[in-house]
Amino acid sequence: MTNKEIKEQNIKSNSADDDGKDNFFVRNIHLLLAMLWGLCALSIYLYNY
Repeated sequence: MTNKEIKEQNIKSNSADDDGKDNFFVRNIHLLLAMLWGLCALSIYLYNY
């Protein structure tokens, strides 16, 4: 494996890591919104109970 190939591999792995971070961030926002929505629904339900 030449130095050029190693550098290209590093660039590929770095971009893959960035994509993973973005996906992780998006999933966390989705989870946070789902939890917030559930909490609001639960509090309204209990308030009316």
